[in-house]
Amino acid sequence: MSVDDHTRKTILFFLGKWKTTRVSKDKLLQLKEELMKKDEAKPISLPQLKKIVRRVVKETSQAEKLKEIKLEGTTAITPITIPVTDNAFRQIVAFDIAASRRTIAKINEKIDDVREATDRQPKQFKQQLSSELTGMRRELDKLVVKLSEVERQLIIKGAKK
Repeated sequence: MSVDDHTRKTILFFLGKWKTTRVSKDKLLQLKEELMKKDEAKPISLPQLKKIVRRVVKETSQAEKLKEIKLEGTTAITPITIPVTDNAFRQIVAFDIAASRRTIAKINEKIDDVREATDRQPKQFKQQLSSELTGMRRELDKLVVKLSEVERQLIIKGAKK
């Protein structure tokens, strides 16, 4: 038996107001009266209502346990939102770290190519470009260190669970 959105919202509103997931008979009657105010409401018995409340509470708690993350492709296509468990999240982060390392390696290769191409340029331009490239390489090295630290923390947190 599925629960429609209006019923779900009403139940969640009342549960939030009562600040509990346990519902007494009086509270069930109050909730039933509120649900019957809707025009096309079907008559419902208290045991059925109690089952519906339990189902909504269970589904809500399961939804809270899942984390939503955004995965963006490297092509910057519209991000998609999917629910992910903690273990899957760690795997995604580990994959992302590996992809970041590959990207940094490609950038380093391009820096080397640019440095080789500047050999035919005037001395002042070469010095300025060389200092810029050195600065970029330092920043990339810092990123590699940070990625290693994040990966280490991810492994530690994964081992704790």
